[in-house]
Order: sequence, then C-alpha cells, then structure tokens
Amino acid sequence: MMLQFHGSSSCTIRAKDLMEWSLGVLIISLLITSSAAGSLQSSSDFTSYNRHVISPHPLQFSEAEYANLHGEGLVLVNDATIDELMPADMQPLQYDDRKSEWESRYTSLKSLRKVFGGNRNRLWGDLDPCSARRLYRSLMPRVLMELVKSGVQPEDLAPLAYKARVAAKLYARERSVVPARLAATVYDGIRQFKRYGRFQGCGMTYEQIWEKYQQLVMNDRAYRDYEDLTEKDLTSKISLKIVERSCSTNESIDRRVLPATEVPATGFLLRVSETLETDVRKLLDTFSEFRKTRKSSRNHDKRKEERLTI
Repeated sequence: MMLQFHGSSSCTIRAKDLMEWSLGVLIISLLITSSAAGSLQSSSDFTSYNRHVISPHPLQFSEAEYANLHGEGLVLVNDATIDELMPADMQPLQYDDRKSEWESRYTSLKSLRKVFGGNRNRLWGDLDPCSARRLYRSLMPRVLMELVKSGVQPEDLAPLAYKARVAAKLYARERSVVPARLAATVYDGIRQFKRYGRFQGCGMTYEQIWEKYQQLVMNDRAYRDYEDLTEKDLTSKISLKIVERSCSTNESIDRRVLPATEVPATGFLLRVSETLETDVRKLLDTFSEFRKTRKSSRNHDKRKEERLTI
C-alpha cells in the first residue's frame, strides 16, 4: 500500500515506512518521559532522605549507624530535644504517662470496679473464698517490683504499691461472699487492735507500715552502726520493703483457702489475668523504650560536647 501527496512537489510514502517512523517517535517519547520522571523521583527521594538524616530521632538508627552518619558529616545537630526532633504524631507514650494510666486503673476500689466490674450479687457476694483469694493474689502490684529491678527508685513506687495493695484487698472482699468478707475484716481489725489499740478493718495505714519497716531496717545487724546508713539509704531500703511486701500475701491463709494444686484460671479470673498481663506489658515496654531514649539522649549530648571541645 502506498500514499501519494500532490502539491508543489510530490512524494510517495509506503505505509510500512510510516508505521516504523511512528513507532520510533513513540519509543523516543517514552524514554524521555521516563527519564524525566526518574529524575523527579530521585530528587524527591533525596530530599526525603536528607530530611530524616538532618534531624533524625535517635531511635530510628542503631548506635553504629548513628555514629557513621556523624562521621560522614551528614547529621546536623541543633539544640532541639529528642521530642522536638520527632514529629508529634510519632512520639511514643511517655513512661510517666503510662505509669499514671496504670495508677488510675489499679490503685482505688472505684477504678477496679470500673475495669473489672462490680459485685453481681450485692447482697451476698459473687465469689467464693477460694476465687476471692485468687483474685486478690492476681491484683498484687508485682509490676512495680519489676520496675524496681529494672532501675526505678523504690521510693517513687512505694506509695503506689501501698495504694494498689489496699485497693486489691477491698475489691476482693467486696466481691467475696458475706462470711468470707466478715472474717477477713475481723481478722485485720483484731490484729491492728492488738498493735495500735484501735480496730482497723482495712489493715495498717501507710505511716504505720513505714514505721514498721523503718524499725526492721534499723534493727538489721548490718546497720547497727547508724553512721554507715545515710538518710537516703534508709528511705530507699524502707521503700523497697514496702514494694516487696505489697507483692506478697499471707502464706498461712493461702494454705487454708487455696487448693494444694493450682487450678488454671477460667471465666472472670481469666479475664482479670489477661487484662493485667496486657497492662503490665504496656508499662514495662514503655519503661524499656524510656530507658533507650534516655540513653540515646545522653549519648547525643555527649557527642555534642565532644564536638564543641574539638
């Protein structure tokens, strides 16, 4: 097939040649477009990369990577704090906030009712003595002891441990049947009456507990020479005792009430256990991130001081 054009000059073009030329023009156009798009994308990627490199959050890089970036002069450090360097919507929930959240859920009778529900049989109680005791043991603030082991000062946690222990006691009694509730209240009341001359059905006050463990620490043979024991040391040791005791229960009562072999939690007790595990993990994980962030911040400040001294 041939195409003929008539005018001032005439030429003859075959359809095959026209198709080949059109295909060539199309390929060249595609190549030019692809090259331009690639250049724009590379520019965008480089800008995005620089934005992260110029002001990185320390947790985005390993220590080695962060050191390499400094060595190559790619990191420009200003006086902004870690939280300022990290976008607001990416900031993790801080440890103090998570601790406050845990406190709001587990240190009062009202909050425990809100989290786990109230007594379904207000007149008689809905938990037998064994179930109520298991509930009480589950609510012990053992997560605070884990925080102490991780490096938190015990004096910061002792008041929380006391309040959580009292709340757990009151909540377990409220859910237990009337005979068990009365027996526990009378038992605590008589013990405190013998010690302090007044009936205290909820147990010792925080001040009484503090005095008890202060005397215990002072009577320890290792500290008979009081000059070796500073006020800070004494406060720390008393606080540690309070946290430790807040995580344990009376073994003699446990033996009388609980079965010899542990029975897996089911129903309500299982739900309590799962909720506690979730909240404990949140608090411990947040503290772990808090420690990493604090460590990175210190390393960051140290490297900054080193550069200023050069």
